[in-house]
Amino acid sequence: MPETNRIMSKRWFRIYVIVTTSVIAILLVLIFAWEPAGKHKETAGAAGNVAEEKISADTGLTEVAGEALEMENGSGPVPHDGVLFIRETRQRGGGGFTNTFKTVPDYGKELVINITNNGSQGTVIANVTRGSYKYGFVDVKPGKSLTRTFRMSDGSGVTGHWKVYVTTEDGHKIDISVEAGQH
Repeated sequence: MPETNRIMSKRWFRIYVIVTTSVIAILLVLIFAWEPAGKHKETAGAAGNVAEEKISADTGLTEVAGEALEMENGSGPVPHDGVLFIRETRQRGGGGFTNTFKTVPDYGKELVINITNNGSQGTVIANVTRGSYKYGFVDVKPGKSLTRTFRMSDGSGVTGHWKVYVTTEDGHKIDISVEAGQH
């Protein structure tokens, strides 16, 4: 009987050592390989897009290096072959529409935002902001659509913290559809 206990004791000790070693190995991998959210690795070809991030006091959005340019003649409607940040959202009633999102260079080189005034009682005004830079309000008359397209000045993938804001100048009720995507 004592011999049987010694064999069982050795077997349990071996299992204990194997399990403990495995747990320690997994923990070490998690500690050294894990990257907290909000920290980004710089990718080849996108140098300068990753910088120390700071919050804009004016807009509350995070600042990111690099300049995003608004294109005069954009690509048209929001493409559905990329990443949709705002999926055809319709808003009716008083007040306005606000949505914020973050673009990542890997998602594509173009950001397209489409705002449609579905026949509100008057003109709505739409503004797009990236970090602390406001691209300005643009009028959208009843029954009309506005497409705003953005690309990075250095040709890399679009990056940054963005905000789309649609409202009115006189407080009338709105009926709008908004969609935004990157490809």
